[in-house]
Amino acid sequence: GCERNGGFDSRNGRKAGASASLCRAYPVLRKTRRHGDTVRMETEPSRRTSIRGVYALADTSLLAGAELIARVEAALRGGVAVVQYRDKSVDSSRRLTEAQALRALCGRYGATFIINDDVDLALTVGADGVHLGLDDPSPALARVRLGPKARIGATCYDRLELAPAALALGADHVAFGRFFPS
Repeated sequence: GCERNGGFDSRNGRKAGASASLCRAYPVLRKTRRHGDTVRMETEPSRRTSIRGVYALADTSLLAGAELIARVEAALRGGVAVVQYRDKSVDSSRRLTEAQALRALCGRYGATFIINDDVDLALTVGADGVHLGLDDPSPALARVRLGPKARIGATCYDRLELAPAALALGADHVAFGRFFPS
């Protein structure tokens, strides 16, 4: 199936053993443009845009409830452009309540709102996108569920080789953890 990244067959543009409707790969690189001293690779389809500004991670293992909401609002007042809600708990009621409150705040401040790991919650609250790990649904499946305008991110941990596969499966951006102990 198409539930995990990997196993991409470049000959036919599908994941091995997966249906074409869920695992169609998006072309990765269209062309290269120079912007100042930076080389930017543009991706197909044209829905992909750069993330600009500060990307804040709202992690409930550090703050939750009213304190989380208050801190995120302060960050938004300070100019944060993207908020990613990260909650690894099983408290679905609290997760829904917090996600709805953060969605409303992001809407008020014109910021992008992304849910970590949970495509269903992103759909329920009308998030702008989702950020996925290796154990989550593939970017291609998330794209089918969330639609062509959704912002889809993928975690590559400390492994550079995961980035091309994530982009080929439809991720708009990738994120990396630390490469060296800190």
